[in-house]
Amino acid sequence: MFLFRGLLSLVISTHFDPDEWWQNLEPAFNMVTGEGKLTWEWSAGLRSYYPVLLHVPMFFVLNALNIHSPTLVIRISMIVQSFVVAGIDLLVYKISCSFYRTKPSYIALFINVTNWFVQYAAVRPSINTVESFFVLLCIYYIKSDRFEAACMATAFILWTRVTSAFFLIPFWIPFCFDVKNAILVVRNLIIFALGEFFMHGRIIFPALNILMFNATGANDFGLNSVHFYFSQAIFIISGLFSPFVVVTLIKNPKKLWKIAFPMIVFSFIGHKEFRWIFPCAFLLCFVIATVLERYWLSNWFKYVAVTIVIFSFVSFVFFARFHQEGRLQVVRFVHEQCASQVDECRVAIVESLHHFPGPAVIHSHVPIKYYGTTFITETEDIRRDPIRYVMMWMEESKDSINVFIFNSRVEDKVVPYVEQLGYGCYEFENSFVDEEEEFVYACYR
Repeated sequence: MFLFRGLLSLVISTHFDPDEWWQNLEPAFNMVTGEGKLTWEWSAGLRSYYPVLLHVPMFFVLNALNIHSPTLVIRISMIVQSFVVAGIDLLVYKISCSFYRTKPSYIALFINVTNWFVQYAAVRPSINTVESFFVLLCIYYIKSDRFEAACMATAFILWTRVTSAFFLIPFWIPFCFDVKNAILVVRNLIIFALGEFFMHGRIIFPALNILMFNATGANDFGLNSVHFYFSQAIFIISGLFSPFVVVTLIKNPKKLWKIAFPMIVFSFIGHKEFRWIFPCAFLLCFVIATVLERYWLSNWFKYVAVTIVIFSFVSFVFFARFHQEGRLQVVRFVHEQCASQVDECRVAIVESLHHFPGPAVIHSHVPIKYYGTTFITETEDIRRDPIRYVMMWMEESKDSINVFIFNSRVEDKVVPYVEQLGYGCYEFENSFVDEEEEFVYACYR
């Protein structure tokens, strides 16, 4: 399975989610070099360094060899992530065996392997893939009656991403009332807290901080409707197997309650993203497998299975090679321009900083200073009046910004202005579904 996932990672040349770099590669780069740019979540104590450790060895080796290549950083990080996804494939099969007989287990594995969304999103360097792995690992240990190991996996989930714990609650119910198990979880949390203190250099409680944030401040980031997870996200992450989810909902809705529970909880949080319910993509395999079992040997279903495989592959290739490719083309462009600088390279992002990679991915040997914001309210101000911010950053940098980066949303205002200042602008095709992201631009001087 690793070879299959590794090959898929070599095909991908597009961007999916900003947290691929800002919540994973960037802090890993910072741990090794002390450089890079950490977002506000790290200073607020919302993030744990444990999932980030997966990519620290890569930066350690590249830094020791003095290798600076965006392509290499992205490729190696995805290959490393392929090991995690291969582990998920194995856990999907093993957990299915504990739920059902052998045949549904192979069907569950088939679903997971041929789901285009998993192919496209899982091998990217996202901490949500690591979280999904530990959610499945915990379920596997619980189903195998290996409670001490389950307590360790549980503590890891509670410490690193407490919201993922909602996926485990339906499986925990008979397990969590044991006092011995509760003591083991607390002991492991203390161990993780000590390790976090060593890495952060201060006492933090990511689980408590992220719960407080989602209870108070996350609505500022809310861009989707309350029914987003049920009306859109669930059908995207289940891919071409969505009709079988609907069949299950109609014929036996009780089978879906363990998946629906965390989605209901997350629906009341303003901040909604696909990656929040990423474990659902794997948990759905168990449910869909029981539906497909009755049709598996039917002659007509063989044609359906072939159709699913073909369309999943086509969808994967489209999103992996073309949709949102422009952002990574800009990364390579900025790397080339900054590598030619003798001193500090100054990059202004006329958008949220989250939307473009930081120094860890660009990985130039020249220090990079960023101008921009990570706050959603200020990002809206930038979109309304980009020229005011361009002028402010030019004054702040003493007229020495090397590269401006922005997208189609502000292109009509920014391009004419910066070209008057002597910048040459380059256009990169990016999105096929969002007009405001259709192109991204890099202007260099």
